[in-house]
Amino acid sequence: MNDQSMGRTERTVNPSAYPLVDPEFAALLPPLTSDQKAGLEKLIVAAGRITHPLAVWAEERLLVDGHNRLEIATRLGLGFRTEELSFPSREAAIEWIFANQRDRRNLTPDQLALVMGRHYNRTKKPGGSGWRKGHDDQNERRAAEGSADERIAEKYGVSLPTVRRNGRLAAAVETLKAVDPEIEQKVVTGKGPTRKAVIAAAEAGPEEAKAILAGASPAPKPKREKAAKETLADRRGFKRLPLREASERAEAAVMMLETALEGIGDINPERLNGERQAFAERLCKAAHSLNRMTKAWKGDAK
Repeated sequence: MNDQSMGRTERTVNPSAYPLVDPEFAALLPPLTSDQKAGLEKLIVAAGRITHPLAVWAEERLLVDGHNRLEIATRLGLGFRTEELSFPSREAAIEWIFANQRDRRNLTPDQLALVMGRHYNRTKKPGGSGWRKGHDDQNERRAAEGSADERIAEKYGVSLPTVRRNGRLAAAVETLKAVDPEIEQKVVTGKGPTRKAVIAAAEAGPEEAKAILAGASPAPKPKREKAAKETLADRRGFKRLPLREASERAEAAVMMLETALEGIGDINPERLNGERQAFAERLCKAAHSLNRMTKAWKGDAK
């Protein structure tokens, strides 16, 4: 029996009429919590059918919204309606899926974080909607990732750090599925490991990851020792000046003066503006002092 009202078609339970489930589309969606799924099934059983239509990509017969409702309908043998939507491409269908999830009011903060993170990660990667052909240059990659940050932050109404943090969370969940197949369900319930622990576990080895997810603190990362920056004083031995003989100290001191004069000589006096006269007077005083010192060293002082 078909009902063509409002552009939607109600179908009887017939396996051949079911829309197709695309694994990639399904993986974009966060799982329901046990309470959410139980509540949904209770409403459906009370109504005797799936009251809200399933959204289907018309050209491909692929389900884009209603995966949990379809599972319940299949298991209980209930009827459902479909709403057919037209998309020009697969990427357009995926963007609709993310937008549809983003606008849901019943998502928990953890479910929304996963949706946002997956949206961001897909947008910034090659082939995603934030990319264009020719992004082979590293600088172009960074530019694309930066624009992805801003686009997702604007769509979700959050800050850039929040987008990036949720991107790391979503990537960590995918990584940890090999260690703990239930990690995604634990994250969306908000009762499992913290988001910080999930990200830390994804960066650790399998055994340490299991320990972190169980509540252990991650091992501290070894600190990178910064190479000491060689200064002019190091190169010319000024720091060891007090330990030298008088002649060596004199040599080092003269080198310091020469270095200072080189630095002053590189300065364009015209750029000193109103301070030019004051600097000139100080240089004159320094010159007089050097002149007296030179006479003393030459033995010309009276």
